[in-house]
Amino acid sequence: MFQEVDDFLYNLALLDYDNVLNTWSDMSNTNNYDISRTMKTVLAILLDFLERNHNAIIIVKANSDTKRLLYNRIFRNYYLEYAPLIRVLTDSSNGKVEAKSDIIHEIFYICKNN
Repeated sequence: MFQEVDDFLYNLALLDYDNVLNTWSDMSNTNNYDISRTMKTVLAILLDFLERNHNAIIIVKANSDTKRLLYNRIFRNYYLEYAPLIRVLTDSSNGKVEAKSDIIHEIFYICKNN
């Protein structure tokens, strides 16, 4: 789910379906038991959104330490595979810079790689 937070800036809420509660939740963690397949689905959704919204920047920020570590692990393990398609930036004291896989980031900004 994409939530516009400013002009061309969208928050990406990563939700999973909780069968017990019969609702969508950002605290569920099924991964459909296949993280690679899940990531390919998320990437396809991101790319489709960026194709339709050329100037968009998508924010990915965790709501817990566990999710922050998960998002950084996903970035570290999958980014090189998708680098030709997307740019991933993060905050630094010098503004937004390319995210590095050997640093734990608090936030990711994803945009189309032109």
